Amino acid sequence: MKSSSLPPFFLARVLPLICCLGQAMGAAVVPSWSGEAGTTHFTYQFSTGDSTPAPDTAQSSFSSPVLTVMPGFASSGWQDPGAEFTSPGVENDGAWDLGNGGVISISLPVAAAAASLGTTYRIDFVVYAVSFIVPNSLPAMSALGLSPQDEVIQDSTVEQAPPLSRWDSRTWTGYYEGVASDTITFNITAPTNGSTIDSFEVYTRLTVVPEPSSAGLAMLAGFFGCLRRRRG
Repeated sequence: MKSSSLPPFFLARVLPLICCLGQAMGAAVVPSWSGEAGTTHFTYQFSTGDSTPAPDTAQSSFSSPVLTVMPGFASSGWQDPGAEFTSPGVENDGAWDLGNGGVISISLPVAAAAASLGTTYRIDFVVYAVSFIVPNSLPAMSALGLSPQDEVIQDSTVEQAPPLSRWDSRTWTGYYEGVASDTITFNITAPTNGSTIDSFEVYTRLTVVPEPSSAGLAMLAGFFGCLRRRRG
């Protein structure tokens, strides 16, 4: 009998193609810290017309988020796969037409409680959204009251949808520092010429950071403690 295993040269040629295909399809980049203590991960596919849907995937060290879809001007609402003349997403499973300036807002717990006295939080984030481009622009992402640090924005095509249209992904990565609250509100906002969102995904990681004054006081306390021990 002939062996059913694939020859090494075949794997060497095909596996890189598979990897490239995955990148071309715009799959979300999973951060190396995903799943660790102090992290969260939620995905939304918008497969129903619920404007406050539960996440399709949920992993959290804390409590559950609340996502709200708020369509803007000229929105045609949820894109039903069973209806005619809609744009129901890459997997044909539903999407939200936000219209002009519409918003997807998610109130996401990123810690068990507000930061204690003398500390703040650093919150690393990866946010991913797939949008319909015809010729609408991709949406913007912001966090209420916070400014991102080292933010990187990457765009890629997920699926062509002729004529003259396609589904594109946008990924935002970076971190927020000086966070005192246990919750961050992320907003995905459609541009003035509209945007249809097929899916949304968010990862966060919590790091507790001592404030400089607290760290200095701790060092002084340790120094004087050493002096007392030496004198004793």
